[in-house]
Amino acid sequence: MAIIQCPECKKEVSSCATQCVGCGFPLQTEEIGTEQNQPQSESLITGVKKRAHAQFLAAIVGFGSHNFYLGFFKKAIIQLLIMVVGFSLLLIGAIGMIYWLTDSFSFFATEYLIVFICGIPVIIGGVVWNLVDWHFIKSHEVKTDAKGRPLI
Repeated sequence: MAIIQCPECKKEVSSCATQCVGCGFPLQTEEIGTEQNQPQSESLITGVKKRAHAQFLAAIVGFGSHNFYLGFFKKAIIQLLIMVVGFSLLLIGAIGMIYWLTDSFSFFATEYLIVFICGIPVIIGGVVWNLVDWHFIKSHEVKTDAKGRPLI
């Protein structure tokens, strides 16, 4: 362990330090951690995104969460809105049909059924879009995040 000078503020810091204690400047030396710790510190310093995390978010969580993770915010908001609209249609239709069953307003039954049925293809479309994105991430079609950093 040696004492080195921070390239930014010129203070003396340990060669094992990951950043300067005076100014916070990230220090990259050969002595930072072991090989198994290196990817973690590299991820923290450079903001590298992991492909496995994006795959999990696309396949399991859905709702465009993988695009939020990768920084594609416009696409993520569109996917989120599609899913919210679809679930809202399903919920409004289901509540209306339950209300119709308990209060027997036959006039409103068809409207609620139509609203419920309209929500189904919207949800299916959102789910298919998430699964297609998952496939593109898994097959390495998506190589970088929104800032151009490679997925590891």
